[in-house]
Amino acid sequence: MLAPFLPPPPADSEPPSLWGDAPHLRALLAANSLEVRHDETADLEIILSDADSAASLLIETAGHIIAERDHLTQQGRWQQLRQAVAGLVGDRADPTPDGLLIKLAYRITLAERR
Repeated sequence: MLAPFLPPPPADSEPPSLWGDAPHLRALLAANSLEVRHDETADLEIILSDADSAASLLIETAGHIIAERDHLTQQGRWQQLRQAVAGLVGDRADPTPDGLLIKLAYRITLAERR
C-alpha cells in the first residue's frame, strides 16, 4: 500500500517484515556479531475514534514515512498517502461501540555483542 508513495528500498536489502521472523532476525544479528539475549512477541490492541485518527497514529510513528513527508507534500501526494492508510485501517480494523479496534503485533529483541 505504501509502495506508490515511498522510494524503493535498496536493491540489496530485505523487507523489514522479515525482522519479525525470529530465525531470520537471529541470523541477521549473528552476521553482525550480535547474540540474542531476550526475544518476545506481543500483541497490542488500541481503540481509536476513527480511521483518520488511526492513520495519524500509524503515520506519525513510522520514521520511513515521516522522512518522506516534505517530499510528498511538495508533490501534492501527502493527503493521498493519508487517505490510503485510513482506507487500509478502515478495511482491517474491527468496529466497536467506542471506535475502531486496531490490532498490532510487535517483537522486542535484546542483543549484545559477542
